[in-house]
Amino acid sequence: MDADLQTVLRVINVVVYGGVTFAAWRLHRRLRTTHSAWLVLTFLTVAVVVAASLLLPPASPDESPALQLVRDVNLIVLLCFPFALYRFTAAFGRPPGWIEWFARAGLLAVAIVTLMMPALPVAGQPRSDAVNAYVISVLAYWTVLSLWVAHRLWRGGSGQPAVARRRMQMLASAAVVMNVALLLAGANNAPGSPLALITNVLVWLSAGLFLLGFAPPSGLRHAWRQDDERRLRQAEASLMSATTAEQVADLIVPHVATLLGGHGAALLDRQARPLAAQGFAERDLVDIRTAPEETITRSRLVLPLDAGWLVVQASPFAPFFSQDELDLLRSLGTFIDLALTRIELFDAEHETRQELQRTNEELKALVYGISHDLRSPIVTVIGYLELLMTDAADDLGPDARHYMERISVSARYMDSLIRDLLELSRIGRTQTEAAAVDLAELAADVATELQRHHPDASFDLGTLPAVRMNQVRARQLLTNLMENALRHGGRPDIRVSLSSDRPGDGSVVVTVADDGVGIPEQYRERVFGIFERLDGEVDASTLGTGIGLAMCRKIVEQVGGSIWIDHSDVGTTFRVSLPDATTTQSSKDVEVQRQ
Repeated sequence: MDADLQTVLRVINVVVYGGVTFAAWRLHRRLRTTHSAWLVLTFLTVAVVVAASLLLPPASPDESPALQLVRDVNLIVLLCFPFALYRFTAAFGRPPGWIEWFARAGLLAVAIVTLMMPALPVAGQPRSDAVNAYVISVLAYWTVLSLWVAHRLWRGGSGQPAVARRRMQMLASAAVVMNVALLLAGANNAPGSPLALITNVLVWLSAGLFLLGFAPPSGLRHAWRQDDERRLRQAEASLMSATTAEQVADLIVPHVATLLGGHGAALLDRQARPLAAQGFAERDLVDIRTAPEETITRSRLVLPLDAGWLVVQASPFAPFFSQDELDLLRSLGTFIDLALTRIELFDAEHETRQELQRTNEELKALVYGISHDLRSPIVTVIGYLELLMTDAADDLGPDARHYMERISVSARYMDSLIRDLLELSRIGRTQTEAAAVDLAELAADVATELQRHHPDASFDLGTLPAVRMNQVRARQLLTNLMENALRHGGRPDIRVSLSSDRPGDGSVVVTVADDGVGIPEQYRERVFGIFERLDGEVDASTLGTGIGLAMCRKIVEQVGGSIWIDHSDVGTTFRVSLPDATTTQSSKDVEVQRQ
């Protein structure tokens, strides 16, 4: 190998390790940790040595003592490389005592021997026994430290997230490759041999592996992290199915510990009470409230959330090598906040709904109790009024009899009102068995009964289907709708028509229409309220109680249907959606066949 090629190789070495040193320095500027400081020092030693080898003249047997001292110092600086790499690795955790003693004492001994040794032979010249012993000692010192570093880094990466694990493996491999290059260089002192070129290639390979270990490009990190990201996305998706804060904690805490390569993880609520903890004792979490911002202390990451805190006890290797995983963890914290907020809203809505349901039940019970208690005295009043008008009619004057008749009408109206209230409160309180009800037959029966009280009215009963509901409730529904048309149509010769339609969704729509005065559009929803009437003057002898349409809506909603007033040019058109008995029965038959 000629001198020009050797110079080119030295320049390449300067560029390579100068670039690695610059990348380590940039990392140290961002992290400012003991790990990053030792990392810079590790590659700075090599960069200084390769730069000095480029500047120093070729070695010669008759060079001055000062130049020989410079060469010795340059060699000692090179021997600081394995020690600095060892210190970088030891910064992740306390090393065994023997390796600490070996690293310090070995570096001191090699440095002293290097300074005391006579000038090393020029490349290509034979070595003395003393020089061979010195070279073997240096190689042994470097090899022991390099193998311990490689073992410690590789083992430290086991069980870590993908990026941290791959980084550790790259650093461990780089240490081994550098050591192999050193062994080849120590076994060969002929600069022109092919083995020298192989040694330089291994040195470059080692530099590349070191660079990938502590500063891998984003594309490579993404490739390494695909499995971790997939597990993270699965954890985020599982959060959306959680219904309690405890379920959120149980789903996410194991993933959090794995993601950060941690020894434990915990999710705490706003009162710093653990919802779930893995690898933590309760006493380890008592000081969480004092961490309002994200902190990493004693390898413990505390991530404040809107809904509490996320705590991870990381391994010594994770905080330095897993910055990307920390970013993913912050993203996961956002999903945790969303899941816990959704659960809080769900719990609040569920509690409100239960409270409303309890209030409704209490109101129904109150209406039922009051209505039941009021019937007894009103029936007594009606009975005594009948006795009074029968036994003492001759003793009463015309005005008195008129007053008694009005009292009787009002009492009977109140009795009807109380009966309707009782019936309204029973709907939904009492269990009613559903069955197929022939609406055609039922409508004809109701029309015949209403015809007795409204002889001038007429009925047009079209083809009506069978529906699935309680027979008694179905009669109440049709009676109230048809009687409402007759009572409020505005004239005695009112015409009531019934028809039906199947929209194809498993229901039937029954239409009850009349040709009366109709209901103004602004009142079409209001009439379904209790005690709502649109008549100008209240006449207890002719008007209903104002509960009939409210009862209709409750009956229909009880079977999962709906009722509304449709637009019509003449009169009023009620439409009622009810479950189709034919469709319901077919669905049951299919279910029976499946079973």
